[in-house]
Amino acid sequence: MTASANSFSGSDPMEILESTTVRDIMVTDLITVSSNSCLREALRAMYDARLASLVVVNETSAQGVGILTQKDLVGALFDGAEDLDETLVEDLMTSPAITVSPNYSVGACLQMMRMTGVRRMIVMENDLSVGIVSLADVFRRATESVL
Repeated sequence: MTASANSFSGSDPMEILESTTVRDIMVTDLITVSSNSCLREALRAMYDARLASLVVVNETSAQGVGILTQKDLVGALFDGAEDLDETLVEDLMTSPAITVSPNYSVGACLQMMRMTGVRRMIVMENDLSVGIVSLADVFRRATESVL
């Protein structure tokens, strides 16, 4: 028996996303990099941790000030114009970082991602970076609700 493209297993994905909080799906093992680190240091941290993004912090605060992604680094590597030891993370990161509360619904988070065009958001609680949530996390939760 084949299912049509519009049928789900009885669960409404948006209903599930509205009843799930960002806290339920966020990644809490944050790897950070200083905004004044060179790109080679950031590339090494991302590679070693096997992550798609790093939260960027500055020397005065542990609060996330930006995000550096694989896409940013791949662009730098293949443009050939970037010197990995001279170019700073702050020159390449996406800033300001878009943030979300861990208490937001995943549905609201998804709407914010779509409106801002970002795929990752830093999760902030009491002025501290407590996690990161990505479109892949939202997709995984939505997929679990219909399979």
